[in-house]
Amino acid sequence: MAIIYSYPTIQPTVYDLIIGTDVNDDNATKSFTVQSLVSLINAAAGSGTVTSIDIATDEFLIASGGPVVDSGVITLGLTATGTPSATTFLRGDNQWVVPTVSSGIGVYNNNILVTNDLSSANFTGGGVSTSSDVDGNVTITIAGATNAVESINAGSGISLNSTTGNVIVTNTGITGLVEGGGISITTNQAGQATLSVPPSAGGTVTSVAASYGLSLYGAGTETVNPAIGLNYGTVFGNTNTTNYINTVDGYITDEDSLIPHYTQAAGSVYQTRLGDIPTSALTNVETSIANSSADSVKNNTDLLPSVNKVLNVITLTDAEYTAIGAGNYVAGTLYLTTATSQPQNTVNFTINTSAINATGSCGFTQSTTVNGSVVNPIAVTGSVGSQYTVATTITPTGSNCSISGGGATQTLTGTIPATPTPAAVTQTLAARTISAPASPGNVNDTLTVDTSNISGTQFITNAPRVLTGTQGYPFNTSAFGLTATANANYEFSGGVTNLSIPTNGTYNQSSSTYGSNSTIGTFNATTLSLKSYPVSYTVNPQITGGAYNLTITSTTNTFSGSATSGSSSAVFGTTVHVKAEITPTGTDVMSPNPLLATGSLVMAASGNVIDLGTLTGSISPGINHPYSSTIAGIGGNNNPPGSGGSACNYSATTTVYTDSSASGGLSVGQTVYVSANSNTPYSTNTLTWWKTGAPGGSQLVKFNSSGAVAAISSC
Repeated sequence: MAIIYSYPTIQPTVYDLIIGTDVNDDNATKSFTVQSLVSLINAAAGSGTVTSIDIATDEFLIASGGPVVDSGVITLGLTATGTPSATTFLRGDNQWVVPTVSSGIGVYNNNILVTNDLSSANFTGGGVSTSSDVDGNVTITIAGATNAVESINAGSGISLNSTTGNVIVTNTGITGLVEGGGISITTNQAGQATLSVPPSAGGTVTSVAASYGLSLYGAGTETVNPAIGLNYGTVFGNTNTTNYINTVDGYITDEDSLIPHYTQAAGSVYQTRLGDIPTSALTNVETSIANSSADSVKNNTDLLPSVNKVLNVITLTDAEYTAIGAGNYVAGTLYLTTATSQPQNTVNFTINTSAINATGSCGFTQSTTVNGSVVNPIAVTGSVGSQYTVATTITPTGSNCSISGGGATQTLTGTIPATPTPAAVTQTLAARTISAPASPGNVNDTLTVDTSNISGTQFITNAPRVLTGTQGYPFNTSAFGLTATANANYEFSGGVTNLSIPTNGTYNQSSSTYGSNSTIGTFNATTLSLKSYPVSYTVNPQITGGAYNLTITSTTNTFSGSATSGSSSAVFGTTVHVKAEITPTGTDVMSPNPLLATGSLVMAASGNVIDLGTLTGSISPGINHPYSSTIAGIGGNNNPPGSGGSACNYSATTTVYTDSSASGGLSVGQTVYVSANSNTPYSTNTLTWWKTGAPGGSQLVKFNSSGAVAAISSC
């Protein structure tokens, strides 16, 4: 192939051709595309057909430098806010923050939250001390002063500004006693007052209630200064239905009706039949009758027995008188005659009762007389100019119905007119009301509740207690059924949750009347407290290799002993802590050590079980160095035995132990240990002689660096 020494320079494309030798075809010269070479290089590198690289990130990362073609650098970073440092960490919300740890412990003062994230506790004040064991259990001791008052509770008549601290006591009840009528007060030197009351006849009346016909008068009540008198009407709120003389019963007065009256001459109250009242007692009536009959014609023929008394007077015409005939005239009748008769006419009467009002179930009947006689039809016939009297009586019908607004009988008088013939006259009755008395209405009687004797507020009552009944009617106050119920998880003294009156209290009266509102229900003295509920624990020791001791303790003194389960009780809301600890007996060794489990719960109404779980461990025989000796050093010099500064001049004060027989004293090569159950050699100064004590008598010994006896001498 010809060689060309000079070629133009251009940017190749993937379609340009390159001349090369095909070794697989007898080294034949061939043309290759640039694209085929690129593909061949990528295939050899195992990179497929990727031509560039870039990185996609989420909101937590950021990438720069892409895309990369052939070569390049892509830089990754965090989008988090804040400053990364040795004291910050990357939180899940993509922020560098300073770590904070919540204790999760709340502190309360009398059930009022002080903090819900306790970071530290500092106990101060006189007499306060704290301690902690290896398990981190802190004990706080507050040594109260002997007979010191820690809190004050107010009783009846006393108020406090606070129960602790600087307490101000205020009297809200009686502030003094003043002698009243018949009562004297004496006070001795001790300040004790004695009230003296003159003896009086004892009684059991606690209240006075007014019954039918009676009323309470003045400012008194049924229980305080009651004054009772006759109920004359609507005074003091009473109605006519309960007054002394009740006129609504509908009975008609007759001569046998009784009327009470006071006779001044005798000074007493009597009763008299209406029919027995003499006319002399009715002076006004007698005078009225006398005045009305002053001009009347009197029949005085009674003094002449030969002539009959005139009982009737009849006016007739001469012809009418003659027609009667001799022998037919009525004895005692005076006949007056006239020559001619007067003109006659008839009057027909109509009774208008539209003004008579009957209410409710009441009704009425009517009866009419003309000139004193009942006639049907209601009419009169007589001489023109003669008088007539029409009387209509209204009679109530129905239970206890009566008429009011006026008399039951109304009259109409007039004269017979000449015209028209016949004449028509209407008697229009004046208004009257027919009604029955309203029965006493229903009213409420409300109980007053006194809970001042109950110490605590964690209870409710079923008040208000209201009874409904007829005004003034009596009832037993036990019907109020007053009760008090302790709130959930509280109870009254004696372990009861419900109080009832009269079992656990009293009413101020055994009976009352509807509407008086004078009953007071008072509970007996009692105290509310939190209830106790059952609590138990269980623990399952799984110990191998030897005997052990199980010890159960409780910070609330709820449990103690060595049983694997137990039951007791604790107050609701308190925290019960239980610890189970296993220790080997004798010199045995336990693994792990210590072996213990703890559990706690806040007491609830049920389900108070503390499961301490399984305690797994093993026990093996411990190290035992049965012999001991005491040694004393001379301070680190190497004075030989017998010299002035010899250890013989010292008393042994340190105890060491050995695991072989030392009944005759220590021997060279024998090792001493720091305790009977330890394999730790006693660390000594190898340049110091030590004086030993029993057993074996006094010796001088020197130890090597391993704690073994290196030399022995005597004093």
